[in-house]
Amino acid sequence: MSKKSRKSLGSSLSEMTIEMLRSDVDFREEYIKNALAENNPALLGKKLRNIVDALGGIGKLSQATGLNRTSLYRSFSGERIPDLSTIEKVFGFAGFALSVVRKGNNKKLHCTPAHV
Repeated sequence: MSKKSRKSLGSSLSEMTIEMLRSDVDFREEYIKNALAENNPALLGKKLRNIVDALGGIGKLSQATGLNRTSLYRSFSGERIPDLSTIEKVFGFAGFALSVVRKGNNKKLHCTPAHV
């Protein structure tokens, strides 16, 4: 497979993921749960960025939450770990809330749809 074909395939997959995140709340929930299960904060930042992009982008998130745009770009770069406050606001923006579950359930954190 040529470099151009791989880049095109990757772009198509990314576009497909963004569309699914935009249109399917169940897919969005599983995407977040899987990102949390990876236990990789930098990767979580990148995955949260995909969700933000699907729901209107950094500008819309910044307006909705009052978070600084530059700080958001850094948080989602993969080079910086998003802080808990940012994660919580992104979850809220995406229609979810953080919750705590007992360790015996083999889960650390998970998201649940926010009841509005």
